[in-house]
Amino acid sequence: IKSGKETKRIIEVRSPAMQAQPRFVNARAKLDSFDVHPDGDRLAVISRGRFFELSAWKKAPKAYGLKEESRYHHPSYLPDGKQIAVACMKRDQEEALHIIDLETNDFYEVGKSSHWGKIWNIIPSPDGNKIAITNNKNELWLARKSRLGEFRKVEKVDSNSFNRFKGVNWSPDSKFLVYSASIDDGFRSEIRLLDSSKKKSEPKSLFEPVLSDW
Repeated sequence: IKSGKETKRIIEVRSPAMQAQPRFVNARAKLDSFDVHPDGDRLAVISRGRFFELSAWKKAPKAYGLKEESRYHHPSYLPDGKQIAVACMKRDQEEALHIIDLETNDFYEVGKSSHWGKIWNIIPSPDGNKIAITNNKNELWLARKSRLGEFRKVEKVDSNSFNRFKGVNWSPDSKFLVYSASIDDGFRSEIRLLDSSKKKSEPKSLFEPVLSDW
């Protein structure tokens, strides 16, 4: 200190230096679910219950939603790419459907009085005005956007005694919802069509199934 000069000291530590060694992690083991942005330039990724958005070519990952006491599943971009629908499980183990604004990180809950159970699929319509939801109770729900531009009210449009609904998809004009539904405890399932433009519309079978149609 008195001389004001610096000297190099060599310190040897008998350690494998694990923290300094290259680390390779199996990303698939921590990946829960993901969705591709409508523009194809980014991904919505759920890893270890947290929700992140990853840019394909630039910028760092960004975290969204609640930071603590929650776990996210099944992200699904709305067609405008500015909002995303995602299932959220809180400490009470009851899942909710959240709509998150990707520009402000604000969110709101859809159908607060609904007992979703375990949400399996979230399928927004092409026009962004409806969202179809399936759950582990073998139910099909439909959320509609209100005049204020938010998804608040939901209705159960179909249920099944044998299995959960599969292959849920929208028509290009967002009017019809089509899906596969089991009709017995064997292998038979039929294709059903629901006219979502009419409230309290009853789903109709399109064909008489031989085995499994989907």
